[in-house]
Amino acid sequence: MKKTLLFTITLVIVLSGCSQKTTVNNSRPVPISNNNTAKDVKNDLPADNDKNTTKNSLKNTPEQKQTNPDWLTYKNEVLGFKVMHPENWEKSYQENSIKTKEMYGESLSFMKVYPGLSNFNELKTKIDCTKNVSGVKTDTSKIIALNNRQWLFCDKDPELASLFSYYTIYPSNNEFLVVMGNSESGTEKSDELRKTAEEILNTFSFVD
Repeated sequence: MKKTLLFTITLVIVLSGCSQKTTVNNSRPVPISNNNTAKDVKNDLPADNDKNTTKNSLKNTPEQKQTNPDWLTYKNEVLGFKVMHPENWEKSYQENSIKTKEMYGESLSFMKVYPGLSNFNELKTKIDCTKNVSGVKTDTSKIIALNNRQWLFCDKDPELASLFSYYTIYPSNNEFLVVMGNSESGTEKSDELRKTAEEILNTFSFVD
């Protein structure tokens, strides 16, 4: 009887000690591996394709231009929009256009086109956005953002009526506004004119 009681007390003490040891081990902080942390951060980064997509999106989205305070405002009541332009531009003798003051300068002309179309895909079935590149007709159309508004850009062959065009849809109906870039001094001004055109369209807004 005494041996049985002694064995029982000893077993209780041993089990009690094991329980305390287990509790201490379970409460000990688990060390964080630096390798695991770096791996988790790396996994949170976008894939290469995502980074390229973001990079391309940013490249096609010009930064909002802070216009020079000397820029002037051109407001077209007929077509319902306004833009700002440099001092060396003025309203042209042709209705719905602005141009540089030089005798042989550049101009942007505006007009409404293609009522009844609701998106750029429908628009592209109506217009020619191809250009002869090394003897091959190449689609030059692309969607860009200017002043938080989407535009369809089309580069043109030099023999066509304009060097390039920008299209955007009116907010209140299914109709497009086209902005055409022209240069009286030849196609060598095309890149310079396009840059200026996008600076001007970066101030564009429809008005009531």
